[in-house]
Amino acid sequence: MSTRETPPSTTRTSTPHSDEELDVVLRERYAERIRELARVPEQIQAAYRDTWQQYYVWEPAYCERTLRNLRTTDPSSAFALDDFLSDFGDLSDVDNSIEGEGNRVLYEQWIVDYDEVIYNAGAMEETSLPPCKDCAYPKYESCTPATRNIKHELDVRILQYMPYDDPSFLQHDLEEFARKHDVFAWQHSWYDVDFKLIALEAVYRLHSAGLSPEVLDQYSVDFFPSIDGSSGLSASMHHRDLLQWGDSYSSDSSAQVSALNKLRPSSASPHLGKSVDDMTTSFCASANCHEALCMLHRQRYPPFALDPATGNHKDLRRVTICGPNCFRSREAEKYPVSIAANANLNRD
Repeated sequence: MSTRETPPSTTRTSTPHSDEELDVVLRERYAERIRELARVPEQIQAAYRDTWQQYYVWEPAYCERTLRNLRTTDPSSAFALDDFLSDFGDLSDVDNSIEGEGNRVLYEQWIVDYDEVIYNAGAMEETSLPPCKDCAYPKYESCTPATRNIKHELDVRILQYMPYDDPSFLQHDLEEFARKHDVFAWQHSWYDVDFKLIALEAVYRLHSAGLSPEVLDQYSVDFFPSIDGSSGLSASMHHRDLLQWGDSYSSDSSAQVSALNKLRPSSASPHLGKSVDDMTTSFCASANCHEALCMLHRQRYPPFALDPATGNHKDLRRVTICGPNCFRSREAEKYPVSIAANANLNRD
């Protein structure tokens, strides 16, 4: 048999080499997928960090404009009497006259009503109001909830507000004044009013990059809030007045994408009891306080456990007499045999 007549071999000489190449390709794809999965948390962190920096660059000017809008207008000056009388033209022929004499003003008034003439004359003395100290209404001191009462001593560690209305305050260093307190009443570790606004803007930017809210929730980044669910970011921010800020996407509720515009279940199908229960969990449990997230009455339950109340004050299962006033004592006098029989049955 010649070489040409030799049947071709059925073995695949390139099979081991192809398997190795396939294995290399699979390993590269798997490694690339792992790198993509590892980059998503980094992408979330980077988006939140960039949004955080841009927000606090934008916020000071916004706060300054808001505070300036709250400034009251200067009260109008007192209207001069001469200017008031000049609006009536020439009053030389009028029989009314006003003359000044020290702190007193003498006046004469003639009133002609058809055939009747009425004459009035008198003097008006200048009055001055005595200075009084600023004091609260007595009912305000007694009936106001504890956290709003002016006699309530606030925690010195908490900075309640910045006294911008004090002219001497602007002479101090703001950072030095703030460092004298541990936390701010409007922003601290467990209640940050800016955190959700920044996170919502970061979600918009990540959504434009191709990351859906479901994908963001799967990674569960420690500091980043969940988006879906009844207590998620989208549900909690739905009823909030959002600020007009942001570069790529506006935080306005009307500009939300459909994937983020989710309603709370209680809003989709209103239920009064469910809505009240959701709100009461955020408010103080004390009947004398209506403060949300109250730190004064943090202990919701009494310090000592109370004995559970029984439905019937007479325990009919008790056989022996519990005391001198026990109702069984009277029954024992009337039916001594039956009481003794019941006691024997219970012992058996």
